[in-house]
Amino acid sequence: MKTTAFVLALFVAATTSLTAQADPIRAFVNKYKELEEAENINLGGFVLTLAAGFTDDEEAAQLLKKVSHLRILTIDQADLVSPTDLLGLRQSLQAKDFEDLMYIRDGLDHIDILVRETPKAITDVVLLIREPESFTLISLEGWLRYEDLRELNIDINGMSHLSGLPELRP
Repeated sequence: MKTTAFVLALFVAATTSLTAQADPIRAFVNKYKELEEAENINLGGFVLTLAAGFTDDEEAAQLLKKVSHLRILTIDQADLVSPTDLLGLRQSLQAKDFEDLMYIRDGLDHIDILVRETPKAITDVVLLIREPESFTLISLEGWLRYEDLRELNIDINGMSHLSGLPELRP
């Protein structure tokens, strides 16, 4: 009986470890989302599809239908995010086939845009926005084109930088 309990506990621990490794964004968000200074938004496909039905903007509705998952983590005190954790997140994303699309430095603001894509579409977009007073992580999953990202109009600091993306991948 003890052996069975031990094996089960080991299996659960291994599964949890693999899940955390499989989704570095989720692991990062889970670490920081409970901070008092943090705001966390996690919207799945159903909510986004529902939102698409309530908008009068046809372009926005079409774009929302292409996004299957949206995560936003904002921390109002930038120094609460460990530089080691941020570096680990970037390395984990790159190990999961994310590529650096764009890096923007505007004064003290730093914005990293990483994408994961197939030959036909962008499947994941991650924005890491570091400002002196805050940190924001935005993660989009879906079936997108560069044109879709340029037209994305979400009122969040840093999202306006997507309008400068090229029409096609260079």
